Amino acid sequence: MLRVKGKLILLTSQQGGMERDGFSGMSPSFCVNGELIMCFIHTGDHGSLIERGRATDAIIELPYGEHYLEHIKPGCRYTIHYASKLLGDVLISDIAP
Repeated sequence: MLRVKGKLILLTSQQGGMERDGFSGMSPSFCVNGELIMCFIHTGDHGSLIERGRATDAIIELPYGEHYLEHIKPGCRYTIHYASKLLGDVLISDIAP
């Protein structure tokens, strides 16, 4: 399990994102080196809303992230997806293996 901290921004529906806000505990996919891997997003209490279009501090847990550690770097931006739908992105600030 790899945990990263960063600024998460979910796209608004006008930008092609979800119709509703996200929530802490949601489990979209995290794109690493062209591959989508499972992740969990935490922003506070489980179920608390993540407002679309606004930068939110987040902890992202990547259950298989240690296999991609060479591709996950602080200062880099990664996209978040549900299946092939782009939901937003995260700018990584810190990695805690």
